[in-house]
Formats: sequence, structure tokens, C-alpha cells
Amino acid sequence: MSAKVGRLTKETNIKVLEVSNAAENVESRVLSVRGQKILFQPNETYFMKAIGESSRNEYVFGGWNQVFFGCPQPLCIDATIDAIAADNHQLIIFRGLYYWILSRNLQPTFRNAQKIQQTFQSVDKFVAASAADKFGNLIIVDEDMKVHGFIKDLLPIVDHFFPALRELTIFRVIRVWPEILKAIKKELDYTPLPNIPYSKIKVMSIKDYTDKNVRSMFITKDYNNAWKLVLFLEEDQFLIIDLIRMARLGFRQQIEKLKGKEAFAKPGLIDYINSIDIPESTLSNSFFGPYNVKSELNQNFPRQPEAAFARGDKAYIVKSWEYYELSSSDFQESSFPKLKQTRISGIDDIFTRVLHCKLLDYESWGFKSYYDFKKNYRDMIKNPKVILPATTISLPSSSSSMKTMKTVQSESNSSGLIFAFVSALLILFLVASFMYSRQQKSKVSATRKNVSLNKSKKFHLNDRKRKFVRNRSLHNRSP
Repeated sequence: MSAKVGRLTKETNIKVLEVSNAAENVESRVLSVRGQKILFQPNETYFMKAIGESSRNEYVFGGWNQVFFGCPQPLCIDATIDAIAADNHQLIIFRGLYYWILSRNLQPTFRNAQKIQQTFQSVDKFVAASAADKFGNLIIVDEDMKVHGFIKDLLPIVDHFFPALRELTIFRVIRVWPEILKAIKKELDYTPLPNIPYSKIKVMSIKDYTDKNVRSMFITKDYNNAWKLVLFLEEDQFLIIDLIRMARLGFRQQIEKLKGKEAFAKPGLIDYINSIDIPESTLSNSFFGPYNVKSELNQNFPRQPEAAFARGDKAYIVKSWEYYELSSSDFQESSFPKLKQTRISGIDDIFTRVLHCKLLDYESWGFKSYYDFKKNYRDMIKNPKVILPATTISLPSSSSSMKTMKTVQSESNSSGLIFAFVSALLILFLVASFMYSRQQKSKVSATRKNVSLNKSKKFHLNDRKRKFVRNRSLHNRSP
């Protein structure tokens, strides 16, 4: 079998560009991509992935061949997941080129799989991580660490992060919100999407702020109204960002930049932020990490979880076919010592409790029972097999996936980790002062305007004359 492989990511996601010769007609083959070996065997419907030392040729179940070749994954018999996002009503599950929207009783099938790019058109790579807030607004991070924001409703976020901002006036007369909203939509290319309840914003990147890829993430919900963005990174590290504090910190930084004619807005804006931001937001109380998962959270915490999501006051961590349940309050620094002493283990498989797979379906799929399937699946995942492949084909990875990311550790750049809809509010408060200046200019008398206009015309005529003389002088000097 020969193939051109575009990219390998999340252990088993492989984008195949060309394939020739059916796998069942050839001996076993191994594709080696970016150090990960994927093995195909004759007459098998699944492929294997290498683990441990390469010299030992140990392989475990890696996924189904149909997934490798671009078909939807049968999640109820293979629970390897790229990302999960959850609001208070439904789950959005990403795997390969597809996603599923699951209510509390709906299971993922081939029929309800949807193409990611048909809905979220800017996402043209595999999904690395995703998170949703309690209002249903969605953040997707792709494998190139590009951040895609999809907004259901901007106003609840504004009201939650900045109470009474939409009613704020300067000098009891000038209402700032309408101009800020216009500027937000223009700055972020805020565009409603057809046939789905989202508006998209322009794609951003986090490559300038971290040299670690994001593996999974979630936003806490219903915990003292806190919005903590928890990111699990490669090399078993994690970050915690208090989104509300980071947004208010950015607000303060923008106020300090007001100068000249815009400075009139400072007192009113400072009074406003001081009234809602108690205690004052700083980088030290807004941004935590990166920390090592094992040393700071718990020795038994799953290593590099594949997906994570929050619902209610709980956070759920998915690793392979198991999931772990924690409290959202565990992910604050003051709770770390207690969490270290807590006994953590996978509480159940995700097939029935998260994906809502129906037990009776497993018999119709050819298994003796659901429990027999689960035992065999667990053995495939956990127990490596020694296989000596006939041939190994090494394929180069795309150059874009090997680019080295920059690390920037300054305070100002750390605040750049405020993603998508949060960052929208941090750069646009100059608009209010611009509006005020424009209103003041409209009060200038017509006579004064004419004087200014005449002076401007005279200046430009003189300037054109000077440029003409200078150009002739330069022309006379040229050889």
C-alpha cells in the first residue's frame, strides 16, 4: 500500500491525500509520520499505533480504517475523541473531519455526523481543543493553534464581564455603548453565519504566547459566577486563566493609554472599573501557570487528557475511554493542596454515560454484549501486541506542522491569551472618546471652519510647491 499523508495529530488523526492498493491485498505495512508509527494488517478493519520503544514493535489499537480514510468514526465502539465543548444543554463532540451535537439522550451515529468545515468554515484543520461558555458561545483551537470564535450572543458576555457598561454615560450625557458595539463588530469582522445560530469573528493565533500545543480545555460554569479557562498543554502542563479578571485588567490598561483629547474619558471610565473590579485585577490574580499537572494537581490525574468539558458545577476530564469527574472549584489555586490529597480515578467509561450509547445496540453490532465489548476494547487499548511489520514507509510531514513557536513571557504578551470573544472588549474604549471629540468638533462655528480650511489649502499648496522644487533639484543632480 502506498499513501501520501498530510498530517498526523492527536495520535490517530491522519489526513490521507492519496491511497492506492487495498490493504487486504498486501502484507502488513507501517506508515511512519512525525515519529508515530501506524500499522495496517491484511483483512483487519482497524489499524494499530506503536507505543513504547520503537525497537520493541509494540502496538495497541489505534482506530478504525474507515476513520483513517476520512469517514465518520463509530464513537460508540471507539471513544477516541479530539475535543468536547458543552453548554448547559448539549455536547459538541469533535473527531476527525466531523462533529456531533448531542442532547442528553442522543447518541452519535453516522446519520447525525456533520462535516466540521461545512458549519465552521474557517476551521480547515483538525480540531485540537474546544470550549463553550454557559451561553453557548464556542471557541475552537485547531491543530495549528489558530483560535476560531463563534458567538451566539455577545450581549450576555458584556453584561457578565462588565455590568452596566451598556448604560454607561460620560458626563451624564454621552452613552458610549453604541459606538463600542459598532467598533467591536468592525474590528473583529463580526459576521452572522447562514443557517446556524452563530456569528464568526476573525481567526486569531496563540503561537506568539506559548510554545506548547493545547491538548484540551474547558470553561468553568456556575461556580460563584467565575469564568476560568483551564487549558491542558503538551508535556503534561496546564494553564488557568480567569477570563473576567483578564478582561478587566485589559480594560484598565486601555484606560491608561488615553492621552490628549481622549483623556477626558479617563475619570469616568476609572470610576466605572473601580466600582466593578474589586479587588483590582492584576496579572498575578488573573493568570496561573503553566504548572505541571502531576506536581500541582494530583499524581493520578490523567496525563495529557484528550478532551475536557464543564457542565453545571462539575468538570469532566476524558482520557481514552474513561472520564474523571471533578468540581469546578478544584481549579483555583487555593484548592490545589486539597486536590493533591484527593483520590482520583476514572469513574466510568464514556460510552454510556457521556455518549449515551444504547446497550442493546452492541448485540446487533455483533458483540456478545456491551460488557463483553467493553472488556475487549479495554484490552486492545491497554495491552500492547508485538507485531513485526513487513515494511515501514517513512513519509515526511508538512513543513507547516514543524514550525517552532515563539515563547514570549512578558506581562503584556501574557494577557494575549484572552481568547476570541473576551479580547473583543479590551481594545475599543478609545471609540467613546473619539465619539465625544467628534461631537465637540460639530459645535465649532462655520467661520472658524472656513478659516481652518483656508489655512489647510494654503499649507498644501505651499507643500506641493516645495516638493516640486526639491524634485527638480534632485533630477538635476542625477547622472
